[in-house]
Formats: sequence, C-alpha cells, structure tokens
Amino acid sequence: MNNYQDEFTNMQEPYENNVGQAFLEPEFTGESPQACFPEPADTNSALTDGQQRSPESLVTFNAHGGTLPPGTHNPRWVWNGTAIGTLPIPIRPGFEFVGWWNGNTQIHANTVIWHNITIIASWWTAASITNGHLMHQRVVQQPQSLGHNVGNGDRAFANIDRITVHHSVSTSHTPSIQEVNNWWAGNALYHFLIRGDGSIWQLRPIGARLRTTLSTNANDRSIHIAFAGTFSTATLPTLAARNSFSTLCRAILGHAQLPNITLITHAVGHGDWEPNICPGFSTAQFRSWI
Repeated sequence: MNNYQDEFTNMQEPYENNVGQAFLEPEFTGESPQACFPEPADTNSALTDGQQRSPESLVTFNAHGGTLPPGTHNPRWVWNGTAIGTLPIPIRPGFEFVGWWNGNTQIHANTVIWHNITIIASWWTAASITNGHLMHQRVVQQPQSLGHNVGNGDRAFANIDRITVHHSVSTSHTPSIQEVNNWWAGNALYHFLIRGDGSIWQLRPIGARLRTTLSTNANDRSIHIAFAGTFSTATLPTLAARNSFSTLCRAILGHAQLPNITLITHAVGHGDWEPNICPGFSTAQFRSWI
C-alpha cells in the first residue's frame, strides 16, 4: 500500500491513492506552465568530462491497476524544459480516475519536465448510493440538516432526470452547518451544497422531493445542487468549487441507480425552469465545467 493511507482512515470508503489529501488540488486550467521539476542550477554538474545532458527525458505512466488508452506511447519522450503535454485518461472498472501524480505533486498537461519521472494514476472507488446518500470520497454527509422532508415526501430515482444548479445567495462562500440550517430553519432546500473551499456537503437524501423552485415539475425531477455564495457571469465560484461541481456531476451522470440522468445537457439552471437569475452564471458556463 502507500505511505499516506493513515490520513484516510476516517473516510467512508477506501481511497486508492498514494498522495495524501490530493483531491483538494486544482485541476489543469490552461494557465502558464508549472515548473514542478525545476532545472538544476548546474545542469551538467553530475556529468563526467566530455558528456552532455540528454535533451529529452522519459515520462512513464503507471496506470495503478487501470488500463491506458490504445495507442498511448508509454514511456513518452519529452524535451527537457517543455510541458509534458496532453495526458492519457486510463480506465479501471469500478473506479473513477482523478489525475496523475508524482509523489505529492499532481501532474498536469502544462507541468514542465527536466528529468525522467514515473507518474501514477490516482483512483477513487466509484460512487454508490445508499438510502439516498451518495457515498463518495468527496461528499460529506451533514445529518444535522436532515430534518423533516418539508412536507413533500420522496420520489423514485427513475423519476429524476435533471440536475438543477443554484447559488445560495449568501454572503459567505464557506458557511458553517449552523449557518446553512439557519437559512431554512433546518429544512435544507438543496440536495448538495458546494462550498468555496471545494467541500461537497450532502444536505438531503437524493430521493427527497424539495420545494426549491416554484416549479412542481422541476422539484419532482431534479437533484438540486447549490454553490454557496452569490454569483454572476462576471463573478464565478472558485476553481475549487467548480472542480468539485464537476466531480459531483460526473458521479451522478450515468449512475446505475439514476438511469435517466446521463447527459451534460441534463444539467440545467434554476432560471431554465422559471424566470429567475439563479444561479447567476449561464447554463453554458456551468456545463463547460463538467
């Protein structure tokens, strides 16, 4: 096993990784290259007379129990001082791929390489749903918010075919559970809340029919996900929150117990159901985060 397993002994399911709390790292955003492996001060200091450092390095992909896509060059030659480039996405039945790592450093397409390295695939156990609770390493259950079901009863999972996105219209992007309960006197109106620090809280069972919108149709059919805070097309959730939204949506879309939520287009905004500026940013914007 790995050297970091002890950090996850309190989690709901085993974490298949060797990188500590790596899931809080931001994903690649297309920004300037990261010199995770800086060039040595004297690039030829370890060479004997007459030798020169190779202009290329080898990057080896360890799929860690998964399978690399057909045609993947493994290992891959990369010019020293340049970005590693597009990374393959391996598959592993029953697991969700969550990135490439070298030790405690996450590797992105823009990571600059200076020497031979092996990078290792990180995996989470695929999400399961138990009694309406999404069992996933990133999702924290908040039983304090699971009061009575605001008089709406439950609905069959087969009737759920939309993810409806909201913003909480709160001042804080990282509210406490006490603040969240105060918003609705203990009756949370969202199934999931994504805080600005990237944490995902499940506030209600997936089967709960909530009065989140004025549209009975929307409430009957939706899993309601809210970003904590107040947003607009110019003021977006944090990168950590957007990445967590992607993780949460990918855990829901196509889940065997949710057969009618399968496409990115099944994610809609509150304002797509009725005249409302919620969630502040456009449907096209949050679909691009998935």
